Amino acid sequence: MKNSKKSMILLWIGSTFAIILIQAVFNYLRGMAMLKDLGYFNAESGIGLRNITVSSLLLSILVAIIFYVCFMIISNKKNNKSINKENEEEKLQVQKISDISKAKNNDEALEICRELNSSTEEVSVSISELSNFTESQAVSIEQLSASMEEMSSGIEQTAENIQQASDFVSTIHATISVLTDSIAEVAEAAEVLTKESGNARVAVSDGNEIITNAISEMNNVSTRIRDLADSIVVLGKSAEEIGKIIEVIKNIANQTNMLSLNASIEAARAGEYGRGFAVVARSIKELSDRSKDATTSIADIIRKIQLDIKEAVDKSNKGLEELETGMSLVKASGDSISKILSVVDKTNQYAVSVTESTRLQDESRREVMESVDELTSVVQEISATTMEESASIQQIASGVEEVKGCIEELAAGTEEITTVTSAISGRWKELMVLLDEK
Repeated sequence: MKNSKKSMILLWIGSTFAIILIQAVFNYLRGMAMLKDLGYFNAESGIGLRNITVSSLLLSILVAIIFYVCFMIISNKKNNKSINKENEEEKLQVQKISDISKAKNNDEALEICRELNSSTEEVSVSISELSNFTESQAVSIEQLSASMEEMSSGIEQTAENIQQASDFVSTIHATISVLTDSIAEVAEAAEVLTKESGNARVAVSDGNEIITNAISEMNNVSTRIRDLADSIVVLGKSAEEIGKIIEVIKNIANQTNMLSLNASIEAARAGEYGRGFAVVARSIKELSDRSKDATTSIADIIRKIQLDIKEAVDKSNKGLEELETGMSLVKASGDSISKILSVVDKTNQYAVSVTESTRLQDESRREVMESVDELTSVVQEISATTMEESASIQQIASGVEEVKGCIEELAAGTEEITTVTSAISGRWKELMVLLDEK
């Protein structure tokens, strides 16, 4: 029955140890998965999770030791009961010794002595076994005390590692908070950039349209200037023709003047008959002089017109060249604006892409924050559990020290009982020798 109870206790202790071990491994794997999902898995985080797992294993060992200590205390109580029983047997032996003095004859006394000697030897054997058991328990308690100290040190180290893990998680939380602010600023800047790029695109499009219209108008002006230059050239040629005609008229006037001079000479020769012809010749001469003066004035005007036409042609050619240069610049400006429009379109696309990426980053940041909060809760729970384990270890260590003191007292009492029992056994043997001699 006792062996069955011990087996049940050991089975229960082993089951508890296995459950806690499985829970520790599960927590380790869950923590590893969480860190990998967060992207913060590294050597330090792996060491932290390993320390947490070790603390869970130490917890399972601690539970087993607790049940073992309880079992030892119960066993020691039973041993104390057996010692009390042996003390009662010694009292009975003393009572039997007093009965010897009342025995009627030596045979009865000898028989009683033999029985007492046999009982004393049995008690001595039991006490020896109890002494050996006490010594072994004392050694076990010493080992248990050393193990408890090591476990206490391990729990403290685990607590430090968990605190480091908690600090690491807090750092991650703070970093993500800063990253959140940065993402918000980037999102705001991206929205502003999208809006401004849209406005810039509208402005550049309007400018490009204006430049296109300007190029078209400048082409029309260039065509008109070319037509005007051609007309001026034609006008210059006409002026040259007029100059030629004026020269002909001038020659005719000179010849008419010569004819009028000859007519005047002939009229003078004719005398009275030539007076009427002289008047006509004089009128012709006056008309010739007036024609000559008029042709001279017209020639001067024609020359001035030709100079003005030439200057106008030169200016129109120069204006045409400048217009062509301006058209080239305007076309270059149009090309630049087209390129700017392309850049603005790409910038707008990038701004939209940045806005979308920022939105996705914000969603990912929220998921990471939730995971970090969950990890923080797990670390806090583990830290609280570790503190409870440390307190339990201290309480158990105090209990072990008390049990150690009880074992030492029990060992001292056992030694005294062994001494007394040996003395009683020697007295019984001496008494049996005396009885045999009688």
